[in-house]
Amino acid sequence: MKNSHPYRHIVEKTLDRAREHSDQAEVFFLGLKQRSVGHRNSKLRELDETENIGIGLRMIRDGRIAQASTSNFERAEDLTRQASELVRYGEPVDMQFPANADIDDSSAVTGDDSAASIESLVSINEILIDQIRSYDESIMANAGGAVEEITVHVMNSNGFDHEYSRRSYQYYAAGILAEGKNILTCYDFHLGQSPIASPSDLAKQIIEQIRIGRKNVPFSSEVLPILFTPAAVTDIMAAFSAGISGSGVARGISPLVGKLGEKIIDERLSILDDAFYPGAAGSQPFDDEGVPCRTKYLVRNGVLENYLLDLKSATRLKLCPTGNGFRYTSLIKSRSYVPSPSPSLTNMIIPEGIRTHEEIIRDFGRILVVDQLTGVLLGNLINGDWSGNIEYGILYENGEPLGRIKNAMTGGNFYTMFSHQYVESSRDRKWTAGFGGSAGSNLFPFILCDAMNVSG
Repeated sequence: MKNSHPYRHIVEKTLDRAREHSDQAEVFFLGLKQRSVGHRNSKLRELDETENIGIGLRMIRDGRIAQASTSNFERAEDLTRQASELVRYGEPVDMQFPANADIDDSSAVTGDDSAASIESLVSINEILIDQIRSYDESIMANAGGAVEEITVHVMNSNGFDHEYSRRSYQYYAAGILAEGKNILTCYDFHLGQSPIASPSDLAKQIIEQIRIGRKNVPFSSEVLPILFTPAAVTDIMAAFSAGISGSGVARGISPLVGKLGEKIIDERLSILDDAFYPGAAGSQPFDDEGVPCRTKYLVRNGVLENYLLDLKSATRLKLCPTGNGFRYTSLIKSRSYVPSPSPSLTNMIIPEGIRTHEEIIRDFGRILVVDQLTGVLLGNLINGDWSGNIEYGILYENGEPLGRIKNAMTGGNFYTMFSHQYVESSRDRKWTAGFGGSAGSNLFPFILCDAMNVSG
């Protein structure tokens, strides 16, 4: 039994009209509701509720594709005319929209609606701010909360007709401490399909970061082991995300071209894309082209097993699509009915190791723990090259924190670093949001790499 969002009849009529003027047609419906609250310097500065509803039509005729979109459903019939006029000039394609599939159409929006209210978001922000400032009243505390409810419906002329709904939550808190010439910014967040269980735990992590990081230690250029936190791993993985995308592979600009079945990183490392991880923000049953999502290894024991493929890149590479064709805006990576689908992640997972990150730190005489990197997007990511300024890095000796280093940077090549400098992953892992060129969410451990160059 199909769900029944209020605009289903618009989707059906649009597809019926498009069938008459095409060899294949696809209608994509997106309903997106967002509530967000923001506090800056302990004061409520933002309170917003938005709704974005629209449809995108793709039409294939005589081996060419075109698309059009609208949020004005009173003129939805114009979509067919626009796409029909554009298709003669469209990009040549040789792809088929998917046929019907056995997919669970049940809604994923569950839980207490009160947790998704503006009042709940304000209350959690206030808890975070009060607890952070209870440690030190001179801290400028910021907090933000957002709830997103999304409905996706894909219907095409080959028989696919499914929809799903889900809700996701994101909470953010930051503490900014200015002491003399030293300005320290520490932050953390919660992301998932369930509301935050303990705002106090989030605040405690920020307080601990401030406690350790408010002391600076002198540092000059050095080669030493670095333990990257899950947040820093997310920054570095932007280089892998760029290379694994089927778009870059199909264009021949990725270093992973022709590498399926070959070892590309250390055999102790595996990387998955898991669209069914329970409660994760990126979990969903099918992509924005109607291809069923699945759990798959991108890299298994160091060997490349899959690219991220949408229909177009899969067709060009003569491979099966992987259920990763999503419609995201190019910069902020927000879901939209306007852009064409392109390869994007759902939930990127790196399996856990054996020891906790605290045990790893205690095992080294001198080690740098890096949590925040900036400027990573300026590197040649498609080639795997990355570099960044270390905004928050703590130097440890014999398991004890000495303090924060300043004015330092590090970098490398993802494939070289994870092949020859990788040491181990931690047992403890943490969810992080997609970064830069990636979407979705990530579950990463702390990752230790040896002989890293740090310039100071």
